[in-house]
Amino acid sequence: MSASRLRQRVDPVRLAGENVRLEGNLPVASLPRLMRLVADNGRQENLRAILEFWRDANNIVVVDGRVSGSLQLQCQRCLEDFEMTLDQRFKLALLGGRQVDALPDEYELLEPVPEDIVPAELIEDELLLAVPMVARHENISECGPLAERILDRVDDGDGAKPFAALASLKSINPDMD
Repeated sequence: MSASRLRQRVDPVRLAGENVRLEGNLPVASLPRLMRLVADNGRQENLRAILEFWRDANNIVVVDGRVSGSLQLQCQRCLEDFEMTLDQRFKLALLGGRQVDALPDEYELLEPVPEDIVPAELIEDELLLAVPMVARHENISECGPLAERILDRVDDGDGAKPFAALASLKSINPDMD
């Protein structure tokens, strides 16, 4: 299937009945909510997406997805760009009036049950959950010079702690509790 089908409105129940697989490349620039989180507005990144629609042994409609690729994010510690590698997998279940306790553990509930979906929007929702709230390099040693300068100010080598001055305020005013 072509990537353009990922941007068309589809009926997930019908696709599950036909065991349909949608796959293709999705430009990050075509995902407006995600685009606001990435550096350089995601102009150059493409993500590989695969969505499989099927029914399990309990007749539950399942949207089985995988998205891989990378995103350029801005580290909030040093304000430099870094690459976040993605290999996001998800299994969404459409219960359609069944009890939530009947949902197997490996599925996440997609609620309310949509009559139709735009697969690219569903993928974007999952990616928004995957991107950290505060993007940063995994190790501070990977950060640029700004983080280094800030760390030098915070720790001038004598082991001082940045909030130590607050403790002295308490000794001036003992009623501060």
